[in-house]
Amino acid sequence: MNTPRELLTAAAIDAMVGQQRTHSLNPNAVREIKSLGDAVGLTQIGVHMVTIMPGRDSTEYHRHLCEEEFVYVLSGHGEALIDGTSHAVAGGDFLGFPRGGVAHGMTNTGDAPLVCLVAGQRLEQDACDYPRRSKRLYIRGGEENLVDMDQITQQHLPSSPADMPIHPGSPSGEPTGDHPVAYNLNADTMRMRPASALVVVDMQTGLDDPQYGQRSNPQCEENIALLIDAWRRASLPILYTRHLSLRPNSPLCSASPGVHIKACVWPADGEPVFDKSTNSVFKNISFGQALEARGTSELVFVGMTTDACVTASAREAKDLGYSVSVIGDACATFARPGPDGTLHAADAVHNVSLAALGASGISISVTAYAIQCLCRLGGRGDASPKHGRNTGMAS
Repeated sequence: MNTPRELLTAAAIDAMVGQQRTHSLNPNAVREIKSLGDAVGLTQIGVHMVTIMPGRDSTEYHRHLCEEEFVYVLSGHGEALIDGTSHAVAGGDFLGFPRGGVAHGMTNTGDAPLVCLVAGQRLEQDACDYPRRSKRLYIRGGEENLVDMDQITQQHLPSSPADMPIHPGSPSGEPTGDHPVAYNLNADTMRMRPASALVVVDMQTGLDDPQYGQRSNPQCEENIALLIDAWRRASLPILYTRHLSLRPNSPLCSASPGVHIKACVWPADGEPVFDKSTNSVFKNISFGQALEARGTSELVFVGMTTDACVTASAREAKDLGYSVSVIGDACATFARPGPDGTLHAADAVHNVSLAALGASGISISVTAYAIQCLCRLGGRGDASPKHGRNTGMAS
């Protein structure tokens, strides 16, 4: 009888030729990897048997903002550095690292190989901080971009809205310069308060359906994940909305798996989700009641789509007396046909929607400035990124 692909026998694993990898940021992180998950065809998680020789590190000290991973020690002895504190580990020990958690790494401190089973998600978007190197790795699909943390704080976190560059889009709606969309920061810009709530609008898997066509701002998910991480570190409330379409064949109808919120921005325990079948979430009276119970005075909107549910919810919030901001680079929308049949590019629809919101007195900002405002709150934890991606282990 032939062995099915789904089964890797112990003999087959022993016979596998491991790949030796050295982490690009840590020459001492040399390990042999057998990719068990790849061998059986897994695509959504990486599962590896990792062997680390004495004196070597497992990886560069890091933390993921979106992906989760775990390590199960099969044999050997080592030292796990978790959030700056060292812990002895040995065969039978288990380590789990939730998304947005603390930085971690491991070193073989024994005199025999340290062998671990390592697994982690393979999300479309992630960001990983490396505290010791002061670098952040952005991941989207097959593209990776490693940047210095001081570039993020100095170049992308201006001290005031006046320091923000304004990059108008081209007449065709295509972005110009180095910025994907245009942001006109009005004078009445966001002023983060202890009563500020982040509202994540309709970040559902169904919106990835090809029927929606061309989409704007591929960095939307990544930026929302950064904002969620900063909000949690500042101990400020986060609320989610979920659209339940009344159209039976919609990717967002209640019977479709597309109603689920994307894993990269998944709500944590205690973060409420409000369902709706209208553009504005305020039509769900529980949403307004939750804001009142929390004493919320400012709402910061992100999500999809810019021209529909984000716009409708933000406008109604302003009409109800809330201080309202929309983080433009944490929103996205799709190309839309006009009344004459002309198809307007997704970037153009996105930019015009933000411009219209700004003209109505709603603050339009960007992810980096919002995080800067959170850092200035003080006394509520550190909202700034803590710096971490482990490219060779779990993903």
